[in-house]
Amino acid sequence: MSFTTLNEIENLLSFWEFRDESISIFSFLYEKYLDENRLRKYAHYTPPLLVRFVWDFLLDQTKSPSLFRPLGKNRTPKLIFDPTMGSGNFLIEAARLFQSELEEKETNPIKRVHETMSALTTGLYGCDIDAFAHFFSEIKLLWKLSPFFKKNQELGIMPHQQVNPSLSIIHQNALKLYNKVQLDMIEPEEKEPQLSTDSQFGILPLEGHLKTVHSKIRVLEKFDICIGCPPERILNQQKKYVKEIIQKIPFWKKHYESPLLYSAWFFILGLSKLREEGLLIYLTETYWPAEEGASILREYILSEAKVIAIIDLGPLKLDDDATPLPRYITLLERCSSKEERDNHKIKILRVHSQDKPPAVSFVLGKILAKSKMIDRPGKIYTDDEIDIYFSGVNQGELDGKPWQQIYDTG
Repeated sequence: MSFTTLNEIENLLSFWEFRDESISIFSFLYEKYLDENRLRKYAHYTPPLLVRFVWDFLLDQTKSPSLFRPLGKNRTPKLIFDPTMGSGNFLIEAARLFQSELEEKETNPIKRVHETMSALTTGLYGCDIDAFAHFFSEIKLLWKLSPFFKKNQELGIMPHQQVNPSLSIIHQNALKLYNKVQLDMIEPEEKEPQLSTDSQFGILPLEGHLKTVHSKIRVLEKFDICIGCPPERILNQQKKYVKEIIQKIPFWKKHYESPLLYSAWFFILGLSKLREEGLLIYLTETYWPAEEGASILREYILSEAKVIAIIDLGPLKLDDDATPLPRYITLLERCSSKEERDNHKIKILRVHSQDKPPAVSFVLGKILAKSKMIDRPGKIYTDDEIDIYFSGVNQGELDGKPWQQIYDTG
């Protein structure tokens, strides 16, 4: 983009005031799009209340809750990846957290604007196979970015000193983002496999900046956080698609079992993208620790990660919506030490079913508050709403069979 074009865009945007609450309008439109096109069975809409809870819980469990790492006198954003971003709610919340942290810690206004824009453009990575979902994510992230064009102008920052405003989200099939370079089973000169879904979802070859983003996601196994709400079960319409994947992509054939829990592939993809001690947190409706079709996933997790926590939200519903929330939240940490993995115990958090349950916000707030108290095995918290404890068994005692025994408190 030329400086002249950038200046023209800045001048246009400077007349408008972009408010954070306006983003909820786009979320509402996307939710209606799913409903009216009967796409609920294919895609989840994760409400902002639950998205914020997931981020709060994740940051409570990390050794360093900052979303930045020092780089000399400056900061560089931690790298966040949502492989099934939908309308982008998890990335939008991350953008808000980036902005909030810099407003608190950085007093220099020029540096604050520069580092915020850099975080929103180089720290947030996302992918979705649905063009409409990608479109909504792009609009919402641009909406978060837009006020900084005006701030650049107010602070007198010249165009050549500004951050490139290109986002790092792509419209692609996430299951083709595995690291091809490290697979002995695929010859380096072999072309990218073409799938029927590429044409079905209007996926086109990427160019320029987006091609660079695509390559970085595939090769860069240095993400700090992988977050999202992956698709789960294979419907009749998808069976042909899954069969095509295992025929054309040996990597996924290696991780296939019948029947397949579809989200298992996204757990494996997400974990493979993390750096050591990187965190993965996913929401699912199905309970992968005991689900049929997830034995390969369980074995993969045991060989690659520590299961930090599993939250069972029970049949919680938002007050204004009859749709149950995704029931399970899984937090994993990439760990190369077998000794650490084997001696680790899993934190279990369970919400009780009640005839007259309290407000969802109250229950989620209680989980955040009480979870901090239960910080080591042996401690237990229980009341009418929730139970929190560490499993009595070590992770090393588990295998690919269903993990029924992790609910034993010891």
